[in-house]
Amino acid sequence: MVASVFLWKDMVIAPRHAAAQTPSVSTPASRTMIHALPSTTDHPALPAQPEVKPEAEQAAPSATQKAIAARAPEPQVVLEPLPAPDARELAREELSRGRMLATASRFHEAIAHLRRAVELDSQSPDAVYSLALALIGAGRREEARAQCALLKELDPRRANLLEMVLRN
Repeated sequence: MVASVFLWKDMVIAPRHAAAQTPSVSTPASRTMIHALPSTTDHPALPAQPEVKPEAEQAAPSATQKAIAARAPEPQVVLEPLPAPDARELAREELSRGRMLATASRFHEAIAHLRRAVELDSQSPDAVYSLALALIGAGRREEARAQCALLKELDPRRANLLEMVLRN
């Protein structure tokens, strides 16, 4: 019988000898032999594997098991789309972006985001106040005065603060 030799990565895999057909592994560097372990059914020290009966020979389910199976509902998976973000959530995101840009003195970019926030949630005093401050920062005082008038209805205290800033 001719022994087969296989190359796998940098290892030579070949039967130890042709009669036994027990594979061994030899690495090129050390040339040490590693022999494959026999299967668990061949080894006397290992416990025997439990014997599995074919379905026909297995015991029929008891009456209790049948009753439980009859009562158990079939699991149902219902996939629902994620809810679309509401206008207030989008307004908060735009407000956050606008404030970040205004803090970085990028007023013209901030104004666009803050206007969008006011469009999405016109009852938000934070959005109106932030837009007015960004307009003041961009030197557009007349537009800021218009936002101040809108803010008087929503938050009179902040509107008074803006009026003091606009006077100076």
